Amino acid sequence: MFVTPSTPEPNPPVNVTITQTTCNSVTVTWTPPTDNEITGYTVLVYKDSNDILVYTYVTTMTTYRVTSLEPDTDYTVEVKAGNVGGFGNGTSTDFTTKERGDPLTFYNTM
Repeated sequence: MFVTPSTPEPNPPVNVTITQTTCNSVTVTWTPPTDNEITGYTVLVYKDSNDILVYTYVTTMTTYRVTSLEPDTDYTVEVKAGNVGGFGNGTSTDFTTKERGDPLTFYNTM
């Protein structure tokens, strides 16, 4: 017997944005959908145009820092909202990591 969940999957998150990029990490932020009680998010990271899934993260926050990325590489990040009915469709955005790390900052301790 197949049982249909009483709560539908949520709509996709909106405003998925990359707010900070380095040579090996990015910070992703998004706005939750307004329907259904959201219990968490899945953040999927794909490499290059080959759609190779390289990372999957689960979080309850609306900001996530993705680490261990390769320098000067094209990626796509997709965020899906979930609730008791499952995970709905995602919203994605493309980004490229920086070629090199940011300059070192030295602090004068004297």
